[in-house]
Amino acid sequence: MNIVLIIGQNKSPNRFEKSVNIFKNNSDIYKIIIVTWESTEIDDNIMDIINNNSKFCINRVIDIELPPSEHGYNSCMYQKHLYDIGLEYIKQDFDTKNLFILKTRMDVLINTNQLEFIFNQNYKIPDNDSEIQYKIWIAWTHVTKPFYVEDACFYSHFSVMGKLITDRRVRLVEIGQGRSHIRWFFYFAKLFNIYKEPYICYENLQEKFHLDNTKKQLLINYKKCINKHFIVKTVENGIVFQHWNDFNFFNYYKPPSNNINDIINQYYACNLKIVHNMEDFNSIIIK
Repeated sequence: MNIVLIIGQNKSPNRFEKSVNIFKNNSDIYKIIIVTWESTEIDDNIMDIINNNSKFCINRVIDIELPPSEHGYNSCMYQKHLYDIGLEYIKQDFDTKNLFILKTRMDVLINTNQLEFIFNQNYKIPDNDSEIQYKIWIAWTHVTKPFYVEDACFYSHFSVMGKLITDRRVRLVEIGQGRSHIRWFFYFAKLFNIYKEPYICYENLQEKFHLDNTKKQLLINYKKCINKHFIVKTVENGIVFQHWNDFNFFNYYKPPSNNINDIINQYYACNLKIVHNMEDFNSIIIK
C-alpha cells in the first residue's frame, strides 16, 4: 500500500494543483496526507478537491517559531516537525507492515511515468540480518559528495522512513553545498562510516578536491551504500521542481570522463557531478 506524505508550504500553487490531480487519479496511491502550517494558503479549488476526495487528509499545524540558530538550520527542524507529525499519524491509523511512503512537497510535481517507476521497483533487501530491509528511491545523487541527493522527495517502506530524520549534528559537517540534503540520510553515512566522529571535514567543491586515500575510501564506502540501500532514477521529465526544468539539468554537470580523477581535476562546476540513474553512478571509476 502506498501513502503520499506531503509536508511544508505551498510555494508553487500551480504545481501543487497539478500534483493533487495526479495523485487522486493514481490507483496505486491509497492515501494522500498533507501536513502544513495553519498560515499556509491553499486555493479554494484545491481545497475543494481535498475536502471532497476520501484519499486526502490535511493536518494544519500551529505555526511555531524556533529560536535563532547560529548555524542557520532552523528550516531543517521545521521540516522535521512536520515530518514527525505525518509519520506519527500514519503509525496510529494504518497497518505499517506492508506500507510504503512517498515523502514529497507541495512545490514538487511528480508525473505519472515517474510514479509508475517508483511504485514498481523491488525494494526488498535480501539480507535478513540487516537492520534496514528495504531500499530507498531517490531522484539523483552526487558522485563525489556523499549523500548530496535530492531530498525534496524520496520513497521507501515505513520501517525505513522512520530512520530518515533531520539531525542537528549534520550542521557541523563542513562540506559546503549539500548539508541540507545529507541531513535526511545521516543514518546511512554513520552506518557506512562515511562521516566519521561524525564531523569529518569534507572540502567545499568550489575549491580543489584532493583525492587522498582517506577520501577515496569514503567514496568507495559511499558507492557500496548507494548500491545496497538506494534506487536512483529520474525518468525523462519525471519531476518538475525549482531549477530542474530551467535548464538541461541532466546534462548540466557533464563529466569529462568516467574516471574520478578526470572529474575532480576540473573546475568546481564540473566537480558537481550529479547522476540520475544507477548505471551512470556505477560507471564512475574510483582508483
